Amino acid sequence: MKRYILIIVLFAIAAGLSIYLYYQQIKPEDAFDVSSFPMQIADWQGEDIPLEEMVYEILETRNILMREYKRKGEPGIVVYIVYSDKNRKSSHPPEICLAGGGIDITTKKSQEIAIADNKKISKLKVNYLIAEKGNARELMLYWFKGGNTFTANYLKQQFKIMLRQLQGKPSGGAMIRISTPITNGEEEALIRLTSFANKITPLIIKKIP
Repeated sequence: MKRYILIIVLFAIAAGLSIYLYYQQIKPEDAFDVSSFPMQIADWQGEDIPLEEMVYEILETRNILMREYKRKGEPGIVVYIVYSDKNRKSSHPPEICLAGGGIDITTKKSQEIAIADNKKISKLKVNYLIAEKGNARELMLYWFKGGNTFTANYLKQQFKIMLRQLQGKPSGGAMIRISTPITNGEEEALIRLTSFANKITPLIIKKIP
């Protein structure tokens, strides 16, 4: 009898938790609109790239930024940010969507890049992809933000978001991806993306909850 009561109590707790998390995910608006991300970053000027309606449907959010930043004499850098504080599944890894678009991922590995913050150098772990379509090759770096934490691991981000939801703290989740054409080798492309990551990371920390 006691065991039966315990099972009922556990089911009630699980049901209550599910309802709580559900209503946490249907807030009418996100706390941050990614379209307000700065159009100009240092000497890089941005231009928005339109997205197909299917992209919004797949990711279950319209809070998506896809923008190419350019400066004279260099290949462009595309910034892709997906953010939601009501649907943590929106910021999932991009490989499946890339494959669905006919893009081949020929290299995938973890990579640490140096980020300078207040004269201190820290390491940001990211996912490193080489993407190919036809004769075009791009280097992509992507990582996640869950609360105030950066991680290259999707499951760690999801756990962090869920934990913050239970604690009643801001629980937005973001996937950040930057990419650039490989024109003079992977190393040159990585240097360009690392430099740009140093410029946008403080903005991401400041603006994205």
